[in-house]
Amino acid sequence: MKSILILNQSKTNKSPSLFLDALIEIHKEDYKFFRYYLSENNKLKMLMQLIIPNFRKNLIKFYRKNNCGVIFSTGLICDLLVLVYVKGIKKICFIRGHLPTVYGYKYPIFKIGYLLGIIHYFIASRFDKVIVMTSSMKEEYEQITGKKASILYNYAMPVIKDLEKLQSIKNLKSNKETINFGVVGNLIPSKGVEDAIEAFSEIAKKQKNIRLCFYGSGSHKSYLEKLACEKIPSNQFRFYGYVKNKVEIFQNISILIHPSFSEGTSRAVLEALSAHVIVIHRRIKGADELINEDFNGYLFDDIKSLSKYIYISIKLLKQKQISTNDIEYLLPYEYSLQNFRQSFLKLSKDFNL
Repeated sequence: MKSILILNQSKTNKSPSLFLDALIEIHKEDYKFFRYYLSENNKLKMLMQLIIPNFRKNLIKFYRKNNCGVIFSTGLICDLLVLVYVKGIKKICFIRGHLPTVYGYKYPIFKIGYLLGIIHYFIASRFDKVIVMTSSMKEEYEQITGKKASILYNYAMPVIKDLEKLQSIKNLKSNKETINFGVVGNLIPSKGVEDAIEAFSEIAKKQKNIRLCFYGSGSHKSYLEKLACEKIPSNQFRFYGYVKNKVEIFQNISILIHPSFSEGTSRAVLEALSAHVIVIHRRIKGADELINEDFNGYLFDDIKSLSKYIYISIKLLKQKQISTNDIEYLLPYEYSLQNFRQSFLKLSKDFNL
């Protein structure tokens, strides 16, 4: 059985870890996977690996010991280290976002973030292969670097795997007087949560049977709590903090608002759709590959259009019926389990893994 080494920056970065967990679980009969982490969650320690000779020695020893024929790298520091130190093994760079935009929100001063994203793309272009998560990422990467990339659409294991349980939850929610909207994710500036509060507050003035539920934590939480108190009646919103049990989230909310300014493909959105929860998604790069308007949600451009779709989605919710035989009813085929499995096997063949 062939072995694949997955290099992560830290154990605490859940986004790539959960995606790769799904990859490992689905293909464990085809490949043997090994994980290697740079640090628990310390960027300084990660950067120190560039000058500490032990990193190269330990990594080479690890992948030789486990007979790994290919290394999957994710994250700027990992990609730079692999490019500098790793020889004699196939190198695959896994890009999870529109990097100039992602870094642009993190480091906006003097367009440092945008330039860092461009640099990261060119670092990736030195790898044997590059994998991206959407057609829009592929187009952007290829336009900037002139090099080819392959697509492996994101996949999220369904939160609720039993269709009868899902139907029961849907019935319980439909019988409640209050319709719960949800915002799920980190409460940080780049997630655009204040737009959700502003838009929801307009509808809450007229619709008293709706509530906005926040799941997550982050540096912006106190500011958002204060803003919600100013804009929305106290009985029409609630901050739950970080909730590990995702079934608890999706059995409570009927509509997900996803106002993030930049995403690869949001895991929260994928999990919501697999739980048959309608999504109102900001119109950002790649969003139209996931959201089919009037079917599984809506795409909004600004606060005004978000308010409109909050109102319209209530009507859509009443009309939408859960398919009786398909957990992935609201997911486009590209994001299905079948396509995820087949796409990776095709990439494996193309890359001669």
